Amino acid sequence: MNGPIIELINLTKQFDGVTVVDHINLSIKENEFVTLLGPSGCGKTTTLRMIGGFENPDEGDIFFEGKKINNIPPYERNVNTIFQKYALFSHLNVYENVAFGLRIKKLSRRRSTGPELVGSRNGYLLGRH
Repeated sequence: MNGPIIELINLTKQFDGVTVVDHINLSIKENEFVTLLGPSGCGKTTTLRMIGGFENPDEGDIFFEGKKINNIPPYERNVNTIFQKYALFSHLNVYENVAFGLRIKKLSRRRSTGPELVGSRNGYLLGRH
């Protein structure tokens, strides 16, 4: 795929009249590694929740592999979020934590194994805790 895997166009979200995500534009291509960094309350988690379908944007569009997914429910999106510390199993390594969600979705072993889970350049991280 030549285009972006995930694309956010003018994504905006407000809670009680307070803008927490303000017209974000972001394009993520295959094998890119992206970090959302900022202080507490700046909209990082809200942005991820919108990509995952757990929050609806007030404005803007979300595309996954070129398809607009604004109105697709979370369980039909091919998107997962893994936070650095929350909801991780400390007794599992990186691969096992990522694969856990894939097993829940019942993806085949062929599709759920190998460095492609976290990007081939980062495959060395799979065994780390």
